[in-house]
Amino acid sequence: MNKGKPNISIIVPVYNVEKYLVRCLDSIFKQPFLGTFEVIAVDDGSTDNSLQILKNYQEKEARLKIIEHGVNKRQSIARTNGMKAAAGDYIMHVDSDDWLMPDILENLYQKCLKANVDIVAFNYLKENEKGERTYVNGITKELITTDKQKAQPFFYGASVTKMVKRELTENMIYGEYGYPSTGDLIYCSEILLKAGKILVLPESLYVYFENPESITMTSTPIKYLANQRLILNSIEHLVSKYNPNAEFVKNVLNYFEKWIFLSIANNHLFFKDDFMKRKENISFLFNSQLLSQNNVNRIVLCLNNRFISLLEVTSRFGFRMTYRIISSYIRKTLTNLFQNTFIPKN
Repeated sequence: MNKGKPNISIIVPVYNVEKYLVRCLDSIFKQPFLGTFEVIAVDDGSTDNSLQILKNYQEKEARLKIIEHGVNKRQSIARTNGMKAAAGDYIMHVDSDDWLMPDILENLYQKCLKANVDIVAFNYLKENEKGERTYVNGITKELITTDKQKAQPFFYGASVTKMVKRELTENMIYGEYGYPSTGDLIYCSEILLKAGKILVLPESLYVYFENPESITMTSTPIKYLANQRLILNSIEHLVSKYNPNAEFVKNVLNYFEKWIFLSIANNHLFFKDDFMKRKENISFLFNSQLLSQNNVNRIVLCLNNRFISLLEVTSRFGFRMTYRIISSYIRKTLTNLFQNTFIPKN
């Protein structure tokens, strides 16, 4: 074993997570591992005490490296700069408000070596502030394959549920943009297109914390729709650079579109005053060389009809998602009605 070179580099983008950062780092550094690993924390312009927490932690843990952005450049750029600084044979991403399940690094690394794979993907679980857990078991059985179509259902998002050979992360389209959201779709699709052999595991090895203060949880549908211009540009770039087959492209676009429909439905119910902004933020779809005219027409129809937008959400996500949206809308409406009726104004 080459002691001068780590076996695994773990990239941790950090932005205003002072409440959760030590938990994340402890979950990594307390992992028993027979090889060597490094953690590259990229402080993305935090305005809280996150950077100082990193520096304090580094005093007791030499395997922690810190990159300081000074200003916020967004998660995809933070991850990319971390990957550029990485020296490990394999790379993992861990978000700074999440954590690793115990004793997983050695298990993952040995399986990568034994199967000689470029990527290993695995399940995760969600935990909220109350400690309630939900297992997201997208992978139901172990699979080793070189067939990208078979592996693609596990590669639409969640960069944090992958261990990847470092060379796959070089010269990526993903690193060219600072995505406010949905960047995982580009990262995961791109490393899959670059990979040879892939291993998928049914074990839940990562804990995603449902942080109510995260960018994902606080982003509005308007911001989300505006960001999708970057995502669609990146998908077009992926198609041009890697020339995937038509089925692969269709699957990526289906995933891209379903979140557009969800955002439109949320706009209808919770941001009615932004109707014109919705149209402006969606106009880029009309110039796409990838989206079919029928699909674009369906999106326009949903922009103009709340009921149809909810039907699309039901079709693509299932009734449970639609029920959640409508229930939230009813609760908000009743709360506003109560406040306007019973709470006196000064």
